[in-house]
Amino acid sequence: MIKQTQTDVVRQGKELFFVAIVPPAGIRQEVTKMKIDMAEVFQSSRALRSPPHITLVPPFNYKSNDEKELFDILTDICSATKPFDITMNNFGAFKPRVIYIKISENGSLYALYEKLNRTFNEGKHGGRFNPHMTLAFRDLSKVMFYKAWQKYKSMPFRAEFDVHSLFLLKHDQKHWELYREFRFGG
Repeated sequence: MIKQTQTDVVRQGKELFFVAIVPPAGIRQEVTKMKIDMAEVFQSSRALRSPPHITLVPPFNYKSNDEKELFDILTDICSATKPFDITMNNFGAFKPRVIYIKISENGSLYALYEKLNRTFNEGKHGGRFNPHMTLAFRDLSKVMFYKAWQKYKSMPFRAEFDVHSLFLLKHDQKHWELYREFRFGG
């Protein structure tokens, strides 16, 4: 199987997107400072390529000339969704490469994930949903993972925010950009 690059996909008239919840500016700034710490102290900068977020639909290709269809799908889902709150509480890890902020159990978040999963995965189960906000991944070496985890595993962190929308993010061949916001209708 030949792996396609992002440039190959764009040439075929497709763009790369994902769907996420994005926290308010103050929390984004606080989380970005932690991502910068991961880059400067622990040599893991890949997480800086996207704004802080909770992934609901992982990256997928979509035809650029059918964006309106994608917007309509997300508008329909969001119009039937009521606002809810998110609690971020301390740190977790997928050893030995990923460090993240934990998201507390939340029935509304899981229900939204399930709606999106049914739509984007055509009813097939997309795997276990473990909501989190990534601070470091992929380029975090095992050695640096354990050093970073030593610092973050017992560091207290708590933040709460109201969720009134979700975002479609689009890849610009270097970074993920907030492309379009879809407000909840409930």
